[in-house]
Amino acid sequence: MEEVRTTAEITSKKTKEVAESAQQGLQVMKRGRGAEDSLFSGMKLVSERMNSIAETIMQLNEQSQEVGEITGTVEDLAEQSNLLAINAAVEAAKAGEQGRGFSVVAREIKSLAEQSKQSAKEVQRILRDIRKATSASVMVIEQGSKAVEQWAVDAVPSKESIQNLTARFVQSAQSAAQIAAANNELLSGMDQVAQAMESIRTAGEQNVAMMKDLESASVDLREMGRNLSQLVERYRL
Repeated sequence: MEEVRTTAEITSKKTKEVAESAQQGLQVMKRGRGAEDSLFSGMKLVSERMNSIAETIMQLNEQSQEVGEITGTVEDLAEQSNLLAINAAVEAAKAGEQGRGFSVVAREIKSLAEQSKQSAKEVQRILRDIRKATSASVMVIEQGSKAVEQWAVDAVPSKESIQNLTARFVQSAQSAAQIAAANNELLSGMDQVAQAMESIRTAGEQNVAMMKDLESASVDLREMGRNLSQLVERYRL
């Protein structure tokens, strides 16, 4: 699960970069609207910021897909743990009194596996939201970049074009903030998955230990049965 956490932290760092770049670009736009003599030099920085945001968002999307693949594996492991717990509970029931403690551990593993599966599903939902937000951001940024390119052609930008580009950057900043908020939720969800999987691992170790005890007890019972049979045979003789 350390790989999951590391990937999520990288994703978090990139969302912060997106939000910071968007806010800085927005400030450039605000300054540009109030001072036309510095507007064109500001547009170059705006264009650079937009390209930087687009690149970071694409990297973020790749990281999100990687986290999605990992959580998919977690879901599979949780499902397998659930099936193993069911089988273990059946075997414990067959063992009667000797398997009572083993049955308790099996139920615990089943419960933890279900929690892990639900946490993984929640992370997948968050990832879908992030991907939607990144797609929307890229679209806004592409439109903004085209507007900046058009400015390079126009001798004097109109007030309307300035307002339009400012509005697009506001949308970009808002999208970046949404991505950052969603990623914070993602990190929380990943923590839940990691905790659930660690609990499953611990319970699994207990399960193995109790299986060994149960096996040892079964061997003792079989040995006692053989001894009893031998005594009965001697008594008959």
